Amino acid sequence: MASGTLALVILATGLGTFLFRLSFIHLSDRLALPGVVRRGLRYVPAAVLAALVAPAVLRPESALRRAKWIFPLCRWAPRADRSW
Repeated sequence: MASGTLALVILATGLGTFLFRLSFIHLSDRLALPGVVRRGLRYVPAAVLAALVAPAVLRPESALRRAKWIFPLCRWAPRADRSW
C-alpha cells in the first residue's frame, strides 16, 4: 500500500471515529435517559478497566503466553528504517 493511500485511510478512519463520537455527545443533550440507565453508565469505565486488567493479574501466565505470539508479529511490522 502506498504511503499516501495509507495516510488517507488513517485520516478517513480518524475522521469517521471523531464524527461517530461527536454525534453521541451532541445527541446526549436531546435524549433523556432514565435514572437507572444513567446510574448504570457511571460504572462502565470501572468495568472496562477491570475487564482489561483482571486477566493479566489473575492469570499472568496466560498474558505471557499471548505475548509470546504477539511479539514475533510485531517484529514483522514495517518500520521506517526498513526497506522492503
